[in-house]
Amino acid sequence: MDAFAKILQARRLLHPKNDAHPGSPIPRTIYILWLQGERNAPPLVQTNIRRWKVLNPEYDINVLELCHVERLLKDEDLSIHGVAPQALADIVRVKLLLLYGGIWADASVYPARPIDGLIAMAEEHCGFFAFYRPGADRIISSWFLIATKSHPIVVRFWEAVKAYWAVPRALVKGIPENPIAVVSGRDPGFEGRYPYFWFHYLFQKTVEVDKNLGAVFRRMPRIYASTPHNLQFAFASRRSLPIQRVSRILRSCPVHKLDWRSSYPAYILDSNHAFPPNWTAMLKCGA
Repeated sequence: MDAFAKILQARRLLHPKNDAHPGSPIPRTIYILWLQGERNAPPLVQTNIRRWKVLNPEYDINVLELCHVERLLKDEDLSIHGVAPQALADIVRVKLLLLYGGIWADASVYPARPIDGLIAMAEEHCGFFAFYRPGADRIISSWFLIATKSHPIVVRFWEAVKAYWAVPRALVKGIPENPIAVVSGRDPGFEGRYPYFWFHYLFQKTVEVDKNLGAVFRRMPRIYASTPHNLQFAFASRRSLPIQRVSRILRSCPVHKLDWRSSYPAYILDSNHAFPPNWTAMLKCGA
């Protein structure tokens, strides 16, 4: 039994099975968005897509582009004309998981091994998963999400997203002093504006104002977002790394958040390169 399997077994003893959305398995469908189309994506993105297919052959890999987004949102009354691509992608991922469930992966997410363990972990508990605490101002990351179809958290969150984008907004850089006040409309300085991390702040507000949703969220397995960022940070600080160190980092998590604008060595871009299946868990049990 590898380290991750042991963690799953321990959590079965500590927590009851998923009763947030019983009887609803997570669809084995992965959604990836590149607005310009897969053929026009940079090398890292194309590598990631190939690796998703190689490592997860039983999953449906859906690579979306702008025309798919337009069809997905055409009946929604959203004031998003001219919105930044990142904000548009944030909206799209919520609507997709609401309608279909499955897995959202940013195009820059590099899969190091099959994700069956993460899926099983999410199904075993609350039916929802996101990497935890990417920063002091955010309780989840948005770049990799797992959810059952019409999960109660996603249902309520989509309602909040629609309300938030009922008016046109312009991007404001920086982290606000009171993020929750900003997305709640209590900060007059942000009227008609949105912070880059609006998704994360609005999510936090959603699970905090509803005690039932908060209880569901607290049962989500907590894997801290710092670990799947380690490879990106390592290459940002050094242009070349010993392959042993890279392999060690890759073994620490099934997926890794990279930067599509950066350059990576050839062995990273090799879609057939496989890493050992055992990985060290960084799990902190929910309260």
